[in-house]
Amino acid sequence: MMVCSVAPVENFEVRDVSPTKITLGWEHTETLVKKYNIYRDNNGTKELIGSSTVNRFADTNNDNGFQIGDSYTYYVEAVDEMGVASQPKTVSATVEPVAKPKNFKVEN
Repeated sequence: MMVCSVAPVENFEVRDVSPTKITLGWEHTETLVKKYNIYRDNNGTKELIGSSTVNRFADTNNDNGFQIGDSYTYYVEAVDEMGVASQPKTVSATVEPVAKPKNFKVEN
């Protein structure tokens, strides 16, 4: 019996964070990958929030938005055509307040 093994993604990272969207990205050279499953931690349970056929994903958390100061943990796994998933990779993001521009002046 032949066991198929899918390599995990590499360089899984948070690429952008805002109160309305968290953008994730990763690298992967595996050629037999059909999709990537993206999960968000929901009080200790991995919740599938979407799938992607490319190496990026934007979580807009349409239900509640993102709360400033809160941290969110994400997992990504590569899935091949047989449905075999790689070991998940993990990354966390913290939503920071939007910085005020320096030397900004409003004139009438």
